[in-house]
Amino acid sequence: MTTETSLHDVFTSKQQRTERQHDLVQRHQLPILTLTLHMPIALAKKAYTKVIFQSAIDAIQHKIKQLNWEVETRQIVHLNIGSEALFVVDTPSANLLKKAMMQIEHEHKLGQLFNIDIINRHGKTVSRKSSNMAARQCMICQQAAHICASTNRHTIEEIENKIMKLCDAEAVCA
Repeated sequence: MTTETSLHDVFTSKQQRTERQHDLVQRHQLPILTLTLHMPIALAKKAYTKVIFQSAIDAIQHKIKQLNWEVETRQIVHLNIGSEALFVVDTPSANLLKKAMMQIEHEHKLGQLFNIDIINRHGKTVSRKSSNMAARQCMICQQAAHICASTNRHTIEEIENKIMKLCDAEAVCA
């Protein structure tokens, strides 16, 4: 896969995801939870990503059930740049949903690999900042993750080694 194709695929998938999110908000008037994985496209087709993705889905569904909220609908899409899931969640507050999902990102053994975004019933993204939560840290160096990602601070090998260490600790990616 060429870099141009990868960038085109990323742009296209984000555009299509945004359209699906908008459609779900319009139809349901409820918060939308979006799940993707925090990892480079080069690793998206590795066998362990399916296990990590399923682990995230299981953790999300467990937390939603634990909080007595309902999933109105769920869409899962597997693309060549990775998998994504959209959940329409009947919850009293998109901010409460964001905080519950951030708890998963912080407490689950593989949570550093989960990217769980929330859109409120008005179509606005609920950010970590708006939820009074700290920015995501890089899983390798603990600096601001967005800086490491935008500057390609870490090699694919470093990232994959960290992912494998997390998987080994959880004993799920073998």
